[in-house]
Amino acid sequence: MLHLVFHTPIDTNLLERIGSEDTIVFMDNAVLSLLKHSTFSKVLANLTHHSCYALLEDLQIRGINPEELSAHIQVINYTQLVELTVANSVIQSWS
Repeated sequence: MLHLVFHTPIDTNLLERIGSEDTIVFMDNAVLSLLKHSTFSKVLANLTHHSCYALLEDLQIRGINPEELSAHIQVINYTQLVELTVANSVIQSWS
C-alpha cells in the first residue's frame, strides 16, 4: 500500500496504522517534519523498516536541501512518484 502524507504536524497514530511492507511518500508541508533535528526525527527513526520518500519539488519550494533530511528518507521526483502509484494498487491519502 502507498501512503501519501500531506499535512504537518504528522499524527503519530497515523504512522502506527502503516504496515511494515507499506510505502510512505511525504508531500506538501509534511516534508517540513523530515528534517534531521526536528521534534519528529525520533518518530522517523522508528520507520526504518518502511520505504520512506520525500518529493523533491516540495523540498525545493520550501528551501530544504535533501542533505537536511533524516537519514533513511529517499528523495524522489514526480516521475518516480508516478512509478510508485503504478506499483501500488491501493493508495491512501492523509491530508
